[in-house]
Amino acid sequence: MASLWRRIPFLRWSFWRLIFGMKHLTTEWQVGDGREARLAEYVVSRARRGDPADVIRVIDEFCYNQSFLINVGDEKGRILDAAVADARPLRVLELGTYCGYSALRMAIAAPSAKIFSIEFSAANAEIAREYMPMRASAGG
Repeated sequence: MASLWRRIPFLRWSFWRLIFGMKHLTTEWQVGDGREARLAEYVVSRARRGDPADVIRVIDEFCYNQSFLINVGDEKGRILDAAVADARPLRVLELGTYCGYSALRMAIAAPSAKIFSIEFSAANAEIAREYMPMRASAGG
């Protein structure tokens, strides 16, 4: 049953809460039920500090087992990883940090790149800074 929840997100209450909170999401860029802040607490308490791969693992764990979030996720994340690694960029500009998941994946895929991440929501930028292993440039 756990794999069914994992593969079909619309069976989860957190998915429906996201849909019902869409107005808040499109104005504040947070679902409005505190799930983003809970993610930061979860990651800080469980991931190995300074280990971006472990942070990604813990974010995926939270998203599959605790609350649905709008992030790339592990399956599409592997596509992002390959694209970034193939491009071998020196600089990356990310528009929309949300909780920092993609920035972490890009930092691993292009370890010599300087990543600039711009986030509309100061709250989201602060959440991403909570567990970024490098000094983040995620401005609010």
